[in-house]
Amino acid sequence: MEERIPNYLLKKLMRFQFMGVRDAILKCGRVFLCDEMGLGKTIQALAICSYYKNDWPCLIICPSSLRLTWASEIKKWLNLDEDDIQVIFTTKDSLRKTSKIVILSYDIISRKGIEDQIKSIKFNVVVADESHYLKNKDAKRTKIICPIIKNSKYALLLTGTPALSRPIELYTQLNSLIPRAISNPIKFGLRYCDAKETKFGWDFNGSSNLSELKQLLEKTVMIRRLKKDVLEELPAKVRQCIMIDIPKKSLKEIDKLMNESKKLDISINKMKYSNNETAKKKLEMQKKALLLYNSSDSKFIVFAHHQELLNGITEYVEKKLKAQYIRIDGETKQNIRQNLCDKFQEIPNIRIAILAITAAGVGLTLSKADFVVFAELFWNPAQLLQGEDRAHRIGRIESVHVKYIIANGTIGKFLKK
Repeated sequence: MEERIPNYLLKKLMRFQFMGVRDAILKCGRVFLCDEMGLGKTIQALAICSYYKNDWPCLIICPSSLRLTWASEIKKWLNLDEDDIQVIFTTKDSLRKTSKIVILSYDIISRKGIEDQIKSIKFNVVVADESHYLKNKDAKRTKIICPIIKNSKYALLLTGTPALSRPIELYTQLNSLIPRAISNPIKFGLRYCDAKETKFGWDFNGSSNLSELKQLLEKTVMIRRLKKDVLEELPAKVRQCIMIDIPKKSLKEIDKLMNESKKLDISINKMKYSNNETAKKKLEMQKKALLLYNSSDSKFIVFAHHQELLNGITEYVEKKLKAQYIRIDGETKQNIRQNLCDKFQEIPNIRIAILAITAAGVGLTLSKADFVVFAELFWNPAQLLQGEDRAHRIGRIESVHVKYIIANGTIGKFLKK
């Protein structure tokens, strides 16, 4: 293994990452890599790809927001020339048959022109990042990508959230990886999805024999480690809730929604950010936090969800603090996001990152941040954990301090429970 992977890359692998690469090779290079977010699936995947470099070209499929991140990591770890790496952005891009690694998104691969170009090249090594994008068997991208994975010599499917409790969402991914073991969808459904035949067809939405399925996956293709399993190799996160008071008059609308709600996620998702008092109070508290953190030498991330708050924070940083910062929200173009992250990571004077929770909660590495501050919460707690992990990632030596600013009596107290 050491002879086929660059020594400088091997030295950067943590012990559990080295074991993941070794296990992937022992599994003949067809792997469902399901390490929890923040444990370095990308560097493991690149080490595995490097091991099989004699069989390149390699195809990497990922969400559109991660294309440049993958390109940056490849340049960093695999020591390739820029001409060896091609990132496909539009259908007008012509695929270079001399490229050693091609990177494209799930969306573009199904567009006219790109599909034919991809099929014209034999990719022996295929990586599908965030492979749960392939869970829908009827989606056009699934019908295109899964045969490519199936026909490749080596394949890596990466996801931090394998849906073991909903086996039907795994079928297309597993069938593309190990078609001999996971072949017939009806048999798979009967065994692991508690399948039932109805007058409308088969219902595969259940689950059964999950322990057996887990053992089968671990024996054949799955590699999964949780942060708690490798805690001694990772920095700790320290969380703190900062409560602020909101006038009772301003809480009536939220209280009414909460009392009438039967499904928490639906109510919150529909809730409009009409409570200006809440926004003003949170912005006041956020200004105090910004002033405090800006007086130190630490880098920090500020997360918010609504444009009103993001704009208020940005204005304060520009006009009052007169500090350098980066901002990434839904309007930030994909092709400059990685450059903004690089600036935050590499330029000492850029110490503030203002991020939208939904637009910048995944795929970005900002491990130089010592503090992560949430100016407001989001209805899905998983989004908050993903936001924390922008800083709490491989490469951190010290702890990450996470601060949640919560208005007392608002939805924050419900999520905090």
